[in-house]
Amino acid sequence: MISRKNRTAIAVVVVAFALSSCADKKPVATEPAVPDSVPVSIVQVEEKRFSASGEYYGSVSAIESATLITPAGGRVESILVSDGKRVRKGESLGGISLEKAEAQHRTAVLNERIAGDSFQRQKDFFASGSAARIAMDQAELAWNGAKSALLQADEVLRGARCESPLDGTVLSRRIELYDELAPGSPTFSVGDLSKLSIEIGIPESDIGGIAVGAAALISFSAFPGEEFRGTLSMIDKELSSRTLSFRASIVMENSGERILPGVTAKVALPRRVMERALVVPSEALVNAADGPFALVARRENSAWIARKVRVKTGPSDAGSTVVVGGLSRGDFLIVEGNHLAEDGTTVSFDERLAFVSGVQGK
Repeated sequence: MISRKNRTAIAVVVVAFALSSCADKKPVATEPAVPDSVPVSIVQVEEKRFSASGEYYGSVSAIESATLITPAGGRVESILVSDGKRVRKGESLGGISLEKAEAQHRTAVLNERIAGDSFQRQKDFFASGSAARIAMDQAELAWNGAKSALLQADEVLRGARCESPLDGTVLSRRIELYDELAPGSPTFSVGDLSKLSIEIGIPESDIGGIAVGAAALISFSAFPGEEFRGTLSMIDKELSSRTLSFRASIVMENSGERILPGVTAKVALPRRVMERALVVPSEALVNAADGPFALVARRENSAWIARKVRVKTGPSDAGSTVVVGGLSRGDFLIVEGNHLAEDGTTVSFDERLAFVSGVQGK
């Protein structure tokens, strides 16, 4: 049986032998681990036309419209049209105490004629020395009063006949048959719907890049997926203290009169146009505390390496941003996967893009 002392001695000999054996062997070199590449999606930076637009909302109205009233009031005796009917200028839309208005008009016409003849006689008498000047002046004054009364009678008659002052469409009817109307009551609204106006408000921050004559893209919730075109026709020169915006008007053709007054329109106006700019997806840019940057893929030792590039940005719109510094035409910009990569990361993507473009990176 081996004593404890002998067992210890044997163990020391074994360890010494093992150490001497290792000393005779050379260390084995190992290949460093190759980091896995991060899959990304890229776009190649190109110059293109950039148009930044602003979206504004406004109400639609007919450029030419009128609300008819009855100056003398009276009883509604007839209604000759319905909403939506096309009418001509001077056409009667109804009758309100019409006989009374016609009789008053005939009286006014006769009084004007008599007063005019009287003035002409007094004028002839004065010229021949047979009448004093004051008599001629009084006759002229009476004639002027008769002409004013005739103008009022004309207005009352037009109101009693509900005459349309323009070619257009009946937008609304405000009366019912046999209504008793007070003087000045509205009767009909008419408007020319072939051309419409949209009033919008443009914020102070946008006004610098918008000019009269700019093309407008217009859409309506009643016509989803359709776009209409118009032109910016007017911009106020003073900021409204109530809305803190500049009032502006868009003019649009209304073929088929599909758009009706009162509906809400969404208007897109170009705020700034750049014919040649480096335009990139906004998602490819990262905003950091020390400024925005992007990652570009560059060929280094047969591998694609992500490199961090500081950029200077310009205007942006609808998911795109203009880069005015830091990127060059032909750069491979990392769009998707840039949150997984950092400067020096090996990345992979469909290299056919590189071969098609003829650019192998920088």
